[in-house]
Parts: sequence; structure tokens; C-alpha cells
Amino acid sequence: MWQKKIWPKSLFALLPIFLINWGFTAHKDLHAVAITGLPEEIWPFFKSHEASLIEYSVLADKRKHTDSTESFRHYLDLDSPIDSSNERGVLPQAISKRYNLLSYLFYTFDSDSADVQAIIKVAADLGHYIGDAHVPLHTTENYDGQLSGQTGIHSLWETHVYELTREDRIPLKIAASYVSDIDEFAQSI
Repeated sequence: MWQKKIWPKSLFALLPIFLINWGFTAHKDLHAVAITGLPEEIWPFFKSHEASLIEYSVLADKRKHTDSTESFRHYLDLDSPIDSSNERGVLPQAISKRYNLLSYLFYTFDSDSADVQAIIKVAADLGHYIGDAHVPLHTTENYDGQLSGQTGIHSLWETHVYELTREDRIPLKIAASYVSDIDEFAQSI
């Protein structure tokens, strides 16, 4: 099956587009353009599920309101001393876990519609977390300015600034490059 042969190398083709990440609109825009960088062997799969991938690109943020463990997956607080992994965020680990799950889902893929939706959801989460890892505000406990009297800076940066400068930020097509070690990549972001 093409999925088992091309998937491990193809996943990394999605990674470069997520070098910037901002609010819901940006997650959707970035997921849409990420498909353009995929190798031709896997491009048809993601292109045929593009609408779902874009829709699911914001589910990780929505889960933060219903899942008490979700918010830790969106940041790594580099300012705090290492005392508890969860308190500092687990963003690099979230990237690695989603990648490994996605690889497993493709390896066991059998064209069942439930499998397809699971793959698209996990791919959307992976892209979301990689995007979040490239936002400076996702590296500090004071991510929203709440500790320095600047509450709302996160929304201003990720939503308003993005939407005002959107036309200059999102290309119509990308060129992707291969990343050989997801754990090293996730730790280096």
C-alpha cells in the first residue's frame, strides 16, 4: 500500500508551513497551504480530505475548554524552573506523540471511513501543535500578558495582527523539506 511506503517521509513535508501560527483563521490558512507541499504519492489523499483537515485544524484549541489536559500541549514555558513537566507545558512531546500516532494510523490504514477521519484529525492536531511551537508567546507562562498587565496580547498577536497582515504572510504554494528525526525537530523549535 502506498500509505505504508510513503507516509513516514511524507509527513515531514507538512512541517515547514507551520513555521508561523496564529488564531483560528491562520490555523485554517496554514493547513490549507500545507497540502501543496506534499509529495505526489500522498497529495491526493490529503487533497480529497482538505475540507475536513481545515475544519479540524482548530479542534485542539477548542478542546482546551473541555479537556483540562489539553492546554499543556500548546506551549512549553521556558521561563519557569523545571519542577513539573505538565506545569511547564508539553508541546514538544505532543508533537512527537501525534506524529507517532499518525504514523501508526497510516501503517494500519485499511480505507475504512473511521480510519480516514482519525488520520485527518491527528494530522490536523499535529499541524496545530507544530504551528503553536513557532509562536514566541507559546514559550512563556505570561503568554497573554496576564502577569505583566498586558492581558490580551495573545489575541492581539495571533488574531488581529495576522488578519491585518494575512495577504503578505500565506503563500499559495510551499516547498517542503524532509525532517529525519521528529523528536529532535520538536525539541529544537
